[in-house]
Amino acid sequence: MPGVVITTGAVSGPSAPGRAPASTYFVIGQAERGPVGTPVRVSSFGDFMRIFGGSTSYSTLYDQLRAFFEEGGARAYVVRVVGTAATVGALSTPLQDRAASPAPTMSVAASSPGAWSSRVSVLVLNGPSADTFRIQVLLDGAVVEDYANLRSPAEAISRINDSTVASAYVRLTSSGSASVAPTNNPAATPAPLTLTPGDDKRASIVTATYTAALDLFGDGLGNGAVAIPGIGSAVHAALIKHADEFNRVALLAAERGTDASTLLAQAASL
Repeated sequence: MPGVVITTGAVSGPSAPGRAPASTYFVIGQAERGPVGTPVRVSSFGDFMRIFGGSTSYSTLYDQLRAFFEEGGARAYVVRVVGTAATVGALSTPLQDRAASPAPTMSVAASSPGAWSSRVSVLVLNGPSADTFRIQVLLDGAVVEDYANLRSPAEAISRINDSTVASAYVRLTSSGSASVAPTNNPAATPAPLTLTPGDDKRASIVTATYTAALDLFGDGLGNGAVAIPGIGSAVHAALIKHADEFNRVALLAAERGTDASTLLAQAASL
């Protein structure tokens, strides 16, 4: 019998090639890792994954950014939210210096809160000369960052924490070794040292956690569309207020599974 044949397939590029959005996507949500309490500009889905990690079962942020960039989006500002008193993982003991009686010289902590830090480890290697060392950062056992030719704890802290090649995974702090340089440099570790898990305390995240983050998208970031995906009608009023104040477009969505009559009622109330 004649009929309609429907063929499905995975989208491999923008649905409307050459029509990239002209403005910015401002989005708030939970992520595996990444900076908290500040808008982070990302220019590709690769940027997002490098900074905020992979897909999670408790947030749609990853999927939202993937769809945005697959559809030709070029610029987004992302704010990650965490719960009250979120914690970062760290090495259980500081790196030790090279003295005959080793003393702590640097502490290593994760760059952001969350259990993800248990996948991170740090390896210290001797450098090519007696006064240098090398720090490698590993994720799931694979080297993802390599800082070579470090000459002092101060240089290591500067390069890993604050430089243009700052680590996406760890932060260092001085433990105040009293040893004379270069003995205060960290001793080589026989194997990678694994960080403890942190906790993003997501059980304590409430609606106000998301809506308060809207204030971080200041006027200087320009216009665009703003969203808090996956939360539903509880954030609609705050999104509309923000959009009105900053000349942006509020992207509103209902909770997953909302029936048609409820959707109509929500739309009528706007």
